[in-house]
Amino acid sequence: MAAGDVAAVVQEILADPAPHIGRVHELTGPRSEGIAAMTAEVSAALGRPAGYAEVPLQGWIDDDLRPLGLSDHVFQHLAP
Repeated sequence: MAAGDVAAVVQEILADPAPHIGRVHELTGPRSEGIAAMTAEVSAALGRPAGYAEVPLQGWIDDDLRPLGLSDHVFQHLAP
């Protein structure tokens, strides 16, 4: 699915959300990549090594996001 296609799907959903309630749409853009491939792409773009760190979701929420005082609404979207 191309980036423009993703935008078209989102536009359609926002224009008439009722038929989409309770459905899951997996929008991947032009391609779906794992973290290793994305890291390699970033490294190539920067011209230097780049890395990533696995961060447990709950730890990120508790240690980094909650102290920001974000609303519970935000955290409902992060629930696994």
